[in-house]
Amino acid sequence: MHEAFVRVWENRHDIHPDHIRGYLFRTATNLAANRRRWLKLRQFVSFKGWESTARSIEDLFIGKETAKLMAQAIDRLPEKQKTVLLLVRFADMSYQQVAETLGISSGTVASRVHHAMKSLKGVRDGSE
Repeated sequence: MHEAFVRVWENRHDIHPDHIRGYLFRTATNLAANRRRWLKLRQFVSFKGWESTARSIEDLFIGKETAKLMAQAIDRLPEKQKTVLLLVRFADMSYQQVAETLGISSGTVASRVHHAMKSLKGVRDGSE
């Protein structure tokens, strides 16, 4: 979240005052997406078990398939749920920070996260 405000401050001369809220929202969303990609890459690069047994490789494959299914399921979420979920879960923003950034109540943030997680439950439990 801090990074989003820093970027707004650094570009303050190029941003029209009426568009600051949208710029901040888009910056926070992009930072959340970048963090998600970075975490995915870090997880892939940090795998050191290529010489492991066949069972470990099978477990890795299943984990990657589940992650792929989860990413697809997140992409299918309604835009408002997806945005809030990405900011809370992947950008490590608090409900209050997300609420302030998006101009909504923290209760609305909690509700959207709840509904998004409920939608993703099937993928998480392996039933989708």
